[in-house]
Amino acid sequence: GAVLQFDGAAWRVLATSGTGQNLRGVWGDGAGRLLLAGWDGTVLRGAPAAGWRAEITSPALTSVWGPGDGTLYAVGGRGAVLRRTPQLGWTVLDAPPAQPLYGVFGASPAHVVAVGDTGTVLRFDGTSWRTEATGLLTLLRSVWAADASHYFIVGERGVILSSSGNGTWTPMVSGTTAFLPRVWGLSATEVFAVGDSGLV
Repeated sequence: GAVLQFDGAAWRVLATSGTGQNLRGVWGDGAGRLLLAGWDGTVLRGAPAAGWRAEITSPALTSVWGPGDGTLYAVGGRGAVLRRTPQLGWTVLDAPPAQPLYGVFGASPAHVVAVGDTGTVLRFDGTSWRTEATGLLTLLRSVWAADASHYFIVGERGVILSSSGNGTWTPMVSGTTAFLPRVWGLSATEVFAVGDSGLV
């Protein structure tokens, strides 16, 4: 349940979030309001100065992303995919049966990708979710998009996949067999993956 804040110079531990659960995902709106997601379906919304309130408690969620228009997508256990809108709150979306999902990111509300166990990749086109084949059975943990034509996925055994947004995922040579749990970038040509033992 720990929440830390970076002020540009140093990290500090904030007041208690009110939960003892392992928090795995965080997303902010740029105005100080945050959404935290974690084990056993823990979802907290609030701000460091204002405190936190729980919104939903099931299923277990592991990652959250939003395009900046007030909409949020969250994924987690049992292949759960949820969406929050300012008008309707949280709703469970109709998505193909899937393994547990651990990462979600999008280039826009019509280009969202979720990844998870045994090579699972789901893509949302703004209307419906569909499964995309990777040819892998490895654990996929994180996805990042520079734009609708440049997606990157990372996972176990040094796996890195790229896609131009056409539904085809191509393995890239990572030069490592380490577990890569996170990927993020500044552009389609400046992308970073991090892994075990301080690997970058």
